Amino acid sequence: MLQALGVETFLKQSNLIQYSATALITDLNAIDTLANLEGQEAQNIALKRRTQDKG
Repeated sequence: MLQALGVETFLKQSNLIQYSATALITDLNAIDTLANLEGQEAQNIALKRRTQDKG
């Protein structure tokens, strides 16, 4: 069955995750590993810059 096109068809779905500084430091290794596996070099650079003075 065909469905009509709507605005939702053209919207990009995204999620917003909020981390405290403590939670970010706690999950640093897991986030780093996941970013590496997904080839997200820019994410790793940003992560390291955000945490270099905190960890």
